[in-house]
Amino acid sequence: MKDTFTPTDSDTSNLASRRTFLKGAASFGLAAVAGAAFAEFLAGCTDSGLGLAGECQEGRTSPYYKTIASQTVDISSLTASGQSLDLTLTETGGDTFPAILIRVAADKYLALSQVCTHQGCKPEYSAASQTFGPCPCHQSVYTQLGCNVSGPAPNPLQKFNLTISGTTATIS
Repeated sequence: MKDTFTPTDSDTSNLASRRTFLKGAASFGLAAVAGAAFAEFLAGCTDSGLGLAGECQEGRTSPYYKTIASQTVDISSLTASGQSLDLTLTETGGDTFPAILIRVAADKYLALSQVCTHQGCKPEYSAASQTFGPCPCHQSVYTQLGCNVSGPAPNPLQKFNLTISGTTATIS
């Protein structure tokens, strides 16, 4: 004759406690993994003088990075943060490529190439979301500061040196 087990109230309350514990442990594990991934994303970012956290790590290279001679741009139309000017910059060899100048804060500007570092397509800038992309070729997305955050793009957008004098920006 087999013994049968009939759970009592104390047995089922222990079961509920174990279930609650396991759910909590799983939630904690998921939060830890998400936190580690976010920390890894931030590890590649520094603040290099714009006064804004999240600028991409310097020193990277890409076949899509360009060498340009100094070019000047009138920025008097950029009256508020988030506004931008679409530019066509000229490489030292004479070819042109799309770029953008963004007023990222009251007295801070940024000049970036709009050439995706994956295959050279043009990710459009959205002032509303403060992002570039998704790139029309393979859906790479970049932050307002040019950091690559999703998609196959291996590097950030190229950042150019920028000097502001009154209403004139010199890009080099």
